[in-house]
Amino acid sequence: MLIQKRVIFVLCLLAVAIGIYSLSSRDDDNASQVNKSDLPQMEISKAILTSFDPLGNNEYTVISNQVDKLQESDIFNFTNVLVYSIRKDQINQSVFMVTNTATMENKNLLFKDNVEVFSLGNPNFQRAELSDSILNLDSYILSSNNPITIYGQSFITKADGFKFNIKEGKYNLDGNV
Repeated sequence: MLIQKRVIFVLCLLAVAIGIYSLSSRDDDNASQVNKSDLPQMEISKAILTSFDPLGNNEYTVISNQVDKLQESDIFNFTNVLVYSIRKDQINQSVFMVTNTATMENKNLLFKDNVEVFSLGNPNFQRAELSDSILNLDSYILSSNNPITIYGQSFITKADGFKFNIKEGKYNLDGNV
């Protein structure tokens, strides 16, 4: 009697195993027959884009409330954008950028609206206001040929242009300063 129960139990387990195997093999066969055109197209509503250096440290992060991809191109439009670069070893070199809209094209973030730039702990560059600027995502340089206002500790500087190297935390002013 005990042997019959064991044999029935083993046969039940074998039947379950065969059933699971046959179901999984059918799914694999069906998956290989699906056309890519039948699959839903990717839609992006919110985005986080992050870049890391070879050592795994975060170099910059882009957060957006909404992202729209233009048809048949690699151009993305972002709304309510926050871009930041936080360096754990040098927290005073951290930079934050906030704007309403941005466009990413050819590894450049184009800011047509006003951009507020903030830094932590750098008395020479606490905050800046600029417009029509470009952030190159390869070189980490934020530049603008339009007038800029920089607020430091106890001073305000205005210039006709601006180039800010985010990695080094240094900036150059162009034109009339």
